[in-house]
Amino acid sequence: MDRLLLLTLVFFLGTVPSKAISANYSPATYILQVSSNLGCETLDIELISQADDTRQHIRYGSSAFAAVEMPSGTYTFGDVICINKEDAKVHNLLSDKIAPIHLNAGQAYYGGRIIFEEVVSVDANGSPDVFNNCPRVMSRARGQSSNQCSDGVGVDTSAPTSKQINVYRPDVTDQDIAVVRSALSATKEQLLYLPLKL
Repeated sequence: MDRLLLLTLVFFLGTVPSKAISANYSPATYILQVSSNLGCETLDIELISQADDTRQHIRYGSSAFAAVEMPSGTYTFGDVICINKEDAKVHNLLSDKIAPIHLNAGQAYYGGRIIFEEVVSVDANGSPDVFNNCPRVMSRARGQSSNQCSDGVGVDTSAPTSKQINVYRPDVTDQDIAVVRSALSATKEQLLYLPLKL
């Protein structure tokens, strides 16, 4: 684990209550690391209780690590929500792709890492939709209309593009887990590694 990641984790330490890794504290704590190029001010990942369909959110801001405290039970992954000012984009990236996780009361878990990568591809052979931004339609003689734009202003002649979000689940090494436990001053019994399974 590189130095930058270690510094990020040490910063994150201040956001995890010390009681989160105490066996005497009843809720379960789930810690997950996320990286993305989605450009979100905050990024939420839903965890849905299979018992009563209540939804919890792991919220990421400036840190790659986030934690959420939840009642014990089994949870499935729901929507990924990218929030920017007044705009929120909901992506169904994890539903039915990651196996449910079971959390026990008073226990803290580290789930590993997820990477969200938005890829923009250009279709060089595709036909651009040149009338997308056509400001007005030019009239022919005797009032007949035409499908041509009156000028070039606002005409989009660029090649069509498409966006796709890829999701990765990198392997977590024993050394990675050891660094997380060390930063949280937790033993193996206090902070269990609960790997994400497809």
